[in-house]
Amino acid sequence: MMSIGAAENIIVRDNILISNDSSGISSYISIVDANKPSRNINITDNTFVARNSQYTGNKFEMSGLINVFSNVTKVSNPFTYTNHQSINISNNIFYIYGESYGSRFFYVNNINEVLPQVKSDNNLFFVSKGTSDGEFFQIGDAASDTPTAQYLTLQQWQTANSQDTSSIYADPEFVNLLGTDGAFSGFGYDADLRLIKANGKGAFSD
Repeated sequence: MMSIGAAENIIVRDNILISNDSSGISSYISIVDANKPSRNINITDNTFVARNSQYTGNKFEMSGLINVFSNVTKVSNPFTYTNHQSINISNNIFYIYGESYGSRFFYVNNINEVLPQVKSDNNLFFVSKGTSDGEFFQIGDAASDTPTAQYLTLQQWQTANSQDTSSIYADPEFVNLLGTDGAFSGFGYDADLRLIKANGKGAFSD
């Protein structure tokens, strides 16, 4: 997992992130609480593949393939902003190999301060054994004394939050996700994640 904290002007691009953990949490990138907030973080042109990501039986488990956690640490620094700014997520493929129930693509724990700084669009989402109406996005904190958690479908995420308005739910049609041995691998050594039909989304659309 990649943790980004106290950082500015970061680009995470052209990566394959793959996990075969069928019972635990698959979290690939987390923007975390640190001694100062992060700003101008760009996550683009990556391919995320997880097996039954995130869900381990607890609906309120707070994790996604990408997490954005509020910056609550307060220390002296020369920056004028007090929480994360300009978190951009675009042109990625998010693919869950397994069931849709409880799986999360994104988790943003602060609705009022952090969510408005997250801009996500032009991504492709898919669950191999699920449907497009799963609650794939979690915003808000389920564990606080006054829980604010909301569990959103892609349509709700798009309409209520103006996120991913140009993104789609569709099978990216990898050439061969399982590889020559026909078994899903967390290392992806023999997987061919090129796209049969290049659709302009994700790390391997050329």
